[in-house]
Amino acid sequence: MSCKWFLLGVIAVMLMGGCNCSHYIDDYGAIPHSDTIDAQMANSLALQKAIAAANSSSDKTVVIPKRSYYLFSVWTTNVSNLHLMVLGKLIASKSVKHWPHYPNSTSFLEFMMFVYCDNLTISGGGSIDGRGYHWWTLVLLNDKRYIDGADDRPHLMHLVRCRNTTIHDLKLKNSPFFHIKMDDCQKALIYNLDIKVNTTAQLNLLKHFSLEGVIPMFPFNTDGIDPHGTDMHIFNLTVQNWDDVVVPKPGSKGDLYGNCTENFLVENCTVRLGVGMSIGSIAPSDSVRCIRNVTFRNVEMSNPLKGIYIKTNPGNSGHSIVSNIVYENFSMQRPIWWAVYIGPQQMKEPDRGGPGCMLYPFDPKGTCSTQPLVTVQNITLRNIAIRNSVLYPVTIRCNVSNPCRWFEFDNVTTDKWSIGQKETGVVCEYVSGRQSGTHPQIPCFYDGLQEYESEPLEPNSGTETLTAELIWREL
Repeated sequence: MSCKWFLLGVIAVMLMGGCNCSHYIDDYGAIPHSDTIDAQMANSLALQKAIAAANSSSDKTVVIPKRSYYLFSVWTTNVSNLHLMVLGKLIASKSVKHWPHYPNSTSFLEFMMFVYCDNLTISGGGSIDGRGYHWWTLVLLNDKRYIDGADDRPHLMHLVRCRNTTIHDLKLKNSPFFHIKMDDCQKALIYNLDIKVNTTAQLNLLKHFSLEGVIPMFPFNTDGIDPHGTDMHIFNLTVQNWDDVVVPKPGSKGDLYGNCTENFLVENCTVRLGVGMSIGSIAPSDSVRCIRNVTFRNVEMSNPLKGIYIKTNPGNSGHSIVSNIVYENFSMQRPIWWAVYIGPQQMKEPDRGGPGCMLYPFDPKGTCSTQPLVTVQNITLRNIAIRNSVLYPVTIRCNVSNPCRWFEFDNVTTDKWSIGQKETGVVCEYVSGRQSGTHPQIPCFYDGLQEYESEPLEPNSGTETLTAELIWREL
């Protein structure tokens, strides 16, 4: 064999070895740029096939090219080392009527579902759009032909018992329900995400149904990231979603990866019109639900409905605990509701359960009972700057039979507020702690950060009876 032919053979082998063998969904029958039911079904099947093929081959990358693909749900289980590279757009079908259900169930399948996965990466710089405004409108209209009382809209992305997950450099938009939901997951890295809810599309639908006067925040439960599990780092988020931004959910006995949601760091986030860097909600349980060792830091918020939010939920048996939660280096501009709220959840749950005391304390007929079976302790707020708040800035409500303990407020300051508690700026009930450099002062706390006896003090003077109209007038 001549040297020339030998070299050509080597080059050919090298080229073959270096070929791009990633799994492009077009090769599995995907149809780009077509928003028809047939194309949506074909695209769901194509993505499902591509993932299955990648999972059983040496090249584990599935590619969504720089095109738009409309589809229904995709269910993936038992995958390892998979990389879903979203370069283009994955767009959910807007047909609620044709949306698939779980077998033998009325519950809708998630848009993207990953169960028992290991080393899953989802990235690429593209976007995933749930077109959820059609679902939100059905909830608003209480249309039980499509959504029953359980309100089981699809989540945009749902991961169950996954390990070593990485999600980064994506735009997530308009989820029918939560944008990312994680249940019993271990070790996750989530960063460089842009999460948005499109209020313009909501307003157009409201006009279509002659509901122009409704405030465009009705797509309740469009949470940003709802993680339940252990050992997660979430950072560099830009969020506008009208609901909880990042909200760790409780773990409990029986979880695969520990019995408590714990060891989270959430940092470097910019938020507009969110409902808090939140904890919970958490109700008592015989399996002892638990959230602990969570830090939120370096967060900028503009017009938050709530900023810092720890919420309990009703229940009559068992016990649960929230412990060792740190909020530090927050800047809040013009909070609309409370900048800091720790106490009973005000919104109703997705299944319409829960207290639903959104207008507390301004509704004189409303009740918002505190929870004696959930322990809340070791909560630290440090370097929190609240500017031009609509409501008085701080509400902390705990139960007389199980007071909150070991709170610490260090340099938590508000310059002014427009409504409620003109003298103190604070409601605190059955909580003890210490404070330094804090304005307004927390009446239930000791001054200074020295050691103190942690005995719950009586609630400060009662709340004012105001109307919702007075609140909206200040916006």
